[in-house]
Amino acid sequence: MWGLRRRNAPGHGTLPKPAAVSWPTSRPSVPPPASAPVPAREPAAPRLPARRLRHAHEAHDAVRAADLLRRPLTLDSARTLLTALEPYRRRVHLPAGDSALHALVGQSPARLQEMTLRHASPVLVDVLLPACREHLNDRLFGPLAAAQGAPEPAEIEGLPSALDIAAAMRTLLIVLRGAGRAHTVAVLAALEEQSRTLARTVVRADRPVGRPGGVAELSHALLRLEGFRLVMEALGAGDGPLAEVASECRRVARLALRHCAATLDGFVRSRSLMTLHDSLTVIASVDSLIVLAMRMLDSLQDREEETSPFVRTADAEALDGYVEAATRLGHAVLDLLHTALPEPRFDNLLFVALARKVKWLHRFTSRLGVGHPHRPPALDTLSDFLVARSEALARRTASLLETARDHRPADAKSADDLLARADEVAHLMRALDRPAAANILTTRAAAVRGAPERVA
Repeated sequence: MWGLRRRNAPGHGTLPKPAAVSWPTSRPSVPPPASAPVPAREPAAPRLPARRLRHAHEAHDAVRAADLLRRPLTLDSARTLLTALEPYRRRVHLPAGDSALHALVGQSPARLQEMTLRHASPVLVDVLLPACREHLNDRLFGPLAAAQGAPEPAEIEGLPSALDIAAAMRTLLIVLRGAGRAHTVAVLAALEEQSRTLARTVVRADRPVGRPGGVAELSHALLRLEGFRLVMEALGAGDGPLAEVASECRRVARLALRHCAATLDGFVRSRSLMTLHDSLTVIASVDSLIVLAMRMLDSLQDREEETSPFVRTADAEALDGYVEAATRLGHAVLDLLHTALPEPRFDNLLFVALARKVKWLHRFTSRLGVGHPHRPPALDTLSDFLVARSEALARRTASLLETARDHRPADAKSADDLLARADEVAHLMRALDRPAAANILTTRAAAVRGAPERVA
């Protein structure tokens, strides 16, 4: 969402697709006659025009005015405020040169505040607050319009964030004693409606298990809903609307974690190439998964869902269900790696993919909610298991390398496969913060590569 600052999740590698194969047809193709017209290539989809944000300058001045009005006005701050609002006076049919600065000198603080607001309130109520409302609508809901593109990055850079603008609107509303409330009410109503629409669209979407991009899509929807909730808080929304948006956030997060758990269980059950690719797609979106799981942890900490001593909350069940699926996946992957390590018929590409799966699983378990009071203990158990079994895999790889150095393998391909797998296990050890085991594998692999029988 424009204006809400967050880090984009880094991209991760996936399995390369096999090259396309051209199968012979039962009838040879006949070239078209010379006079036959060549079919024209379909035109590329037109690029959507960049969307212009309305009232960016007015929103910036509203934030500046709110900063001045959060503290009791002095003569200097009152002069700064009235000077900044001077260009807008003609919009409310007031003379631009009719300044009240000369009348503010020598006034008491209370009188100074009253006179300054009396002079500034027409601009604040009739120009800046409506401009902030329309600007927020463009920032928060504009990307949902299919006929518009995203704003240019240069236009976004330097603007106050959506949260700053929402907080400025609330400050102006308090200072003006409720004047202009209709503009904040309109933004809040639009936020509530858009959050319900977004959650309903995400939940009802047909999302097959293992669909590429499904995790990132759900994570993006969750972040968007969380952004809506933050803006509503900044605008001073009541507990009821905030609780409704929080419930929709948890609903999307639970759906995403259940979707991920079903995808991981698919590989544990069948262990086919297709389910391997699907589970890799899910695990590779580790940063999106952390966003989803952290939403569950925060909801448990804040007690957003009503708890019972006998019935577990839906948030806790969804999070534990994903952790259990990840644990089953970790056991299956490491068992397969131990079996495939000396097997010459096992594809090296699959070995690399499985090793990456262990890396990403460990990254998830080691980063999610460290120190959080509601972090599931099963995450620590899974992390310890991944490290212990991976170290055992490294020791077994080192032993096979030592045997290959002393006794030449039956064929060169077997030695090359072992070296490729040893390099991947060394990368895994470095990812698990085990540099000593990685150095042992690197040294023994170099000895195998430099052995006289390998050079001959």
